[in-house]
Amino acid sequence: MKRRQIMLALTLLLLLSSLIPNGTATAAGAGVRAAVPAVPIQESPANGATDLPTWTAVRWTLSFPGEVYRVQVATDAGMTALIVDASVSDATGYSLYYVGQKNTTYYWRVNATKDGITSDWSPVWSFTTTNKAAPAAPTLVLPENGAGPIPVSQGVTLVWNAVEGAESYDFQIAEEPSFGAAFVQGYAFVGTSAHVGLEEAYTPTVYWRVRSRNPGGTGPWSEVRAFKIDPFQ
Repeated sequence: MKRRQIMLALTLLLLLSSLIPNGTATAAGAGVRAAVPAVPIQESPANGATDLPTWTAVRWTLSFPGEVYRVQVATDAGMTALIVDASVSDATGYSLYYVGQKNTTYYWRVNATKDGITSDWSPVWSFTTTNKAAPAAPTLVLPENGAGPIPVSQGVTLVWNAVEGAESYDFQIAEEPSFGAAFVQGYAFVGTSAHVGLEEAYTPTVYWRVRSRNPGGTGPWSEVRAFKIDPFQ
């Protein structure tokens, strides 16, 4: 009888084990089985990408809500010379803004942790930052300094000269020449002219400036020009 009970217990254990899916693990001290998080899928920059800005962010896809991601960035493929070793939650990216250097190859990987269980590392991807210098300041063309009054209702077209090596431009219009609170801002604008509205202007004179950018950084601001506006037209 006792032997029969033992055989029955073993049969039940085997049956229960067959019902537990592969890829599960027991959280320490929890007494319950939880799924091992999937390895995060890397998105950008593309593996082997070159000529990237020093502020490049490494990005991956969200595997499952509530996961914590550990991201490592190193200057060697063996991931021993780490410049980033960070854990982030509620995010699927990490910027090298404060640590990136020009003309450097970086290697990175990421894993995921949930309920105390950690996935394998993703593959090690690499990218190389640019060796370019930041571009020079643009030369402003239109409107000319002191132009106007320009009717607020028609807006204004800002025009500047192209800068060698520039890939895009930032521009600002403000009510004071210090640009403490610009009411028009363009960021990474491609082209050398932009038509913008003036509805938020409340002073008879406004100021504008432009700077250029490329992967090597942002150049200095141009000279500051002023033009007059007519708020009643």
